Amino acid sequence: MARFNIRAPKPAGPVSPVTTAGPRTRTHLGGKGHARDDRSELFLLAVADFVSQQTHHESGTSRDDRFVTLVRKLAVEDPSWTAGLLAWLRGDGRMRTASLVGAADRHTFGGLTDAAFRMVPLLESGRDAHWPWED
Repeated sequence: MARFNIRAPKPAGPVSPVTTAGPRTRTHLGGKGHARDDRSELFLLAVADFVSQQTHHESGTSRDDRFVTLVRKLAVEDPSWTAGLLAWLRGDGRMRTASLVGAADRHTFGGLTDAAFRMVPLLESGRDAHWPWED
């Protein structure tokens, strides 16, 4: 029965949607790092962004500009993914300000396409003073 005396294969670990793009690079402090693709960069910035708040390595204005630049770029390159991210931020992500700032900029910059009109309900929900689950 030795043939049954084997270790079970380890289950696969979680897979992150955040991916790197291209070569290794250096971090702000000079450590080893990786460049991220635009989607991963926008996702991480959106979930960790406190609008106009300075961080240790970046001013609030610089972060806001980087956020808007990424939203504008991805609104043109991949409008459905951008709309989905912004809707997720406002809904299940429970992120109010980043989703509204991104949706307003994406709606304005993205042009008058069908995908842009998906942002209208998200912008209108921002008029309410309460969170979506507080009816």
